[in-house]
Amino acid sequence: MQKNSKYFTIPLIIFLFMNGINFGQEKRKYPKIEKWKPQKNVQTYVEDNLFDYINGASELYLSYNFEQLDVVYYRNRRKQEITVEIYTHASPLFAFGIYSQERSPDAKYLTLGSESYIDGSYLFILAGKHYLKLFSYDLGAEAESILTEIGQVIVEFLDTENSLPKELRIFPEKNRVPYSVQFIARNMLGYSFFSQGFQADYKIGDQKFRIFFIKSESIKATNDLFDQYITQIHHKPRIPGSNEYKIVDPYHGQGIIRKSKQYLYGGFGSAEINKILDEMSKNIGK
Repeated sequence: MQKNSKYFTIPLIIFLFMNGINFGQEKRKYPKIEKWKPQKNVQTYVEDNLFDYINGASELYLSYNFEQLDVVYYRNRRKQEITVEIYTHASPLFAFGIYSQERSPDAKYLTLGSESYIDGSYLFILAGKHYLKLFSYDLGAEAESILTEIGQVIVEFLDTENSLPKELRIFPEKNRVPYSVQFIARNMLGYSFFSQGFQADYKIGDQKFRIFFIKSESIKATNDLFDQYITQIHHKPRIPGSNEYKIVDPYHGQGIIRKSKQYLYGGFGSAEINKILDEMSKNIGK
């Protein structure tokens, strides 16, 4: 005799609730790493409760299509402890975005994952769609070697393709400030109609300046953004057929803005901008 499934529905829901299982949440069993053992109380956070762990910073993470955070505590027999935070985002691009918001250009960079650096007792790793933070106050002079060892194993455990977003190739390497490229998920340049974009810092001699680009889904969308921007900053109406303007942005000062194909790009802060934009134009055309 076939049992009616309704008798099992409520107990199943209660079981999932009591065991803290969220639909859409990936349950990971993290590996033991030599003398370091993961504790059973792995804490997992999703969109609804991320605030409970990182408080005011949660809004920034959510803006980068955050999906899940696992907090794993590794301990050894000496009762030393390492905290490992694994932030998972919807794609490698969004993971790079939040990582790029927090990284320190002056830190010591390593070769783990897509990109990584260590800063005192903290190790930060970008690995595919994951952003890892490892830290401990118990390791002293061994902090770098131990955190690096743990980080390498977890990167391998996550089994992701480790490469930086292909969009970064648009920025010329010459004169670019190392580790300055950022992906902005919302309100690029402070304007709500610029939903997403990239920016990087450059330096030529004593001249410092910022370059940016935004890619739209179509040439028409790029044209519309171009018109909307120059209208917003009270520039003279666009001349039909013109693809470049010298502008004065109320927030960023003097600059240049161009458009090409699906790209809107430009920069602020130096007379050397044109040299960089010319190189970007070549990269866009590739």
